[in-house]
Amino acid sequence: MVKRCAMEHDKLKYQVVAERLAAIIRQRGPGAKLPSDRVLARQLKCNVLTVRKAFEAFVQSGMVIRRVGSGSFVTQKLPQGDHPLHSVTILGLVVPVIRDEYATMVLQALQRKARVKGVDIYIEYLAELDEKALSDTLNRLQFKGCSAVIIPWIPSEYLNILARVVHRSPLPVTLPVSLPGLEHCCFEQAQIFGRGTQTQTQAACELFLAEGKERIALVGPADEHDMIMQRRLMVYTRFVNEHDLPHRCALCDPSVAHMVQILKAWLRDHRSLGIFCHDDRYAVNVLNALNRLKIDIPGQVSVIGCNNSALAESSDPPLSSFQDDYEHFGHWLLQHALGAVRGELCQSEEEPPHLLIVRDSTGEWDEETIAQVSSSWRIKVQRPVAGTVMR
Repeated sequence: MVKRCAMEHDKLKYQVVAERLAAIIRQRGPGAKLPSDRVLARQLKCNVLTVRKAFEAFVQSGMVIRRVGSGSFVTQKLPQGDHPLHSVTILGLVVPVIRDEYATMVLQALQRKARVKGVDIYIEYLAELDEKALSDTLNRLQFKGCSAVIIPWIPSEYLNILARVVHRSPLPVTLPVSLPGLEHCCFEQAQIFGRGTQTQTQAACELFLAEGKERIALVGPADEHDMIMQRRLMVYTRFVNEHDLPHRCALCDPSVAHMVQILKAWLRDHRSLGIFCHDDRYAVNVLNALNRLKIDIPGQVSVIGCNNSALAESSDPPLSSFQDDYEHFGHWLLQHALGAVRGELCQSEEEPPHLLIVRDSTGEWDEETIAQVSSSWRIKVQRPVAGTVMR
């Protein structure tokens, strides 16, 4: 099942109207006065707003001038078979209906960047993420006039399906991940992809040690397809081995009941513990489990999450969390797709800076530690100002 926005049908309507306007402009020639918007709307069987939208490309190109109180006039000859909309880039956007807050933030950043650049976006909402539905969607976007497609996020368990579909896609596809054989489709260069995840994990571990925690743990999903979690696990394992620390890793579902059982086992030795979580959902449930066990936060256990979602602000206590640079993701997803339309490969070549929003789930760090982490890992450590939303 595919869901569409009503706004996107209007967008296609104005393109049809623009084609008919081009025929009228070509027929009348330079100097001719064009019918009023209302007359054209009646003749073309659409509403006035659609006519005005269709006129925009002709006005911006200088082929039509609109004078208040006088009307619209043709200023130059329009060549046969041509009109300004032929230069308008339309990108398709495939968005799973089921998505988390991280995916929503990336999507919103991408849409903002597209508006700034004047790029039209046609969105297809996917309720079913099977191979046929995804393949049919890409074919439909080609039929609708899209020049390329962006898939800004997809659950990790569907990556194999995604790879098969993209290999035979009729359009260039921009992906949020670097897949084997499809590295050119990712908005980041292969050697850059996932580096931010590694940076966050390394920094979190160093900050826990600086805080005086005697043990460090990692919590996240048991998903063999989740490349981000696999990279976190690699960095965490290397860090605890280098510092001769016991391995405390839980790859599990995020339920509070499950977290309670894990934490009981980890805290038997009464050693202080720092827990780094794959995302805020896991981190908040760790906090809930610690509260249920009446554990001192952050005295005995500190917790850091990722994505700085609304959950981080409302948890008890408020959660310290890494915030990704969504504007960076939106910018490069768009740049990659526009490059593909031109036949060019445009990928991000450097890791964006990171931001750690510090709240009450972690202890204090001295200025020297913060400065060292900031310079080594390009991470800005910041406490939210009272009354502001840090997202």
